[in-house]
Amino acid sequence: MVDSRKTILPGLAILLIITLTFFPMHSNTLAQTDTTFTSSDKFGIPELKGSIRFNVNGTYSSATLQNNTWIFTDLKLANSPIIENLKISVENSNITVYYYRTFPQFGRSTSIRFNVEGQGKQSVNLGLNITKATDPSEWLITIPNGGIVVNGIAWNLLRDNTVVVNGLRGNVTISHFNYTMPVSTGPFYVQHSIAIITGAVTVAVIAVAVVIRIKVRT
Repeated sequence: MVDSRKTILPGLAILLIITLTFFPMHSNTLAQTDTTFTSSDKFGIPELKGSIRFNVNGTYSSATLQNNTWIFTDLKLANSPIIENLKISVENSNITVYYYRTFPQFGRSTSIRFNVEGQGKQSVNLGLNITKATDPSEWLITIPNGGIVVNGIAWNLLRDNTVVVNGLRGNVTISHFNYTMPVSTGPFYVQHSIAIITGAVTVAVIAVAVVIRIKVRT
């Protein structure tokens, strides 16, 4: 009869490794000074005849209108992770932001989806944590039914990584894909937390297997 401990313990270790890989450890704790907003609140840009609304409730640490661009800091929607810096400008149109997504593993993509009312122009800067200008090939702008918008026709990329969408209506998704290894900051154990934990779990699994083998022999 096969000892169940031989399969249960390694199985739990594998599950732990998968969990840590797909759900990295970080804190999304919000400061006590965050401002709450609802889905009915509008962030208007009177000079450009545009406005921004969010489809769900959320919070932010600051939201300021500068040069006809709304700058949100530590924006947290009810259905999305925190986005540290988001800049949006809307001209001759109104948009409703549905969600913000980021996937740090396997391609490290970042995306935002919104609905456009009116045939105007929208400028979006996702506040990417990179210091260089990106290439249009790193970006994908899609519309409903899987339609891909061609660069230079209905959108273009500025040198500060701002995406400018012009003339689109309905749901629009802006996605960025980064295939370079990110540079971690912070203490050594934070930069290499996944590797350290994975190594510790591996050692534990080996130790358990050795103990089980010794007991079986005795």
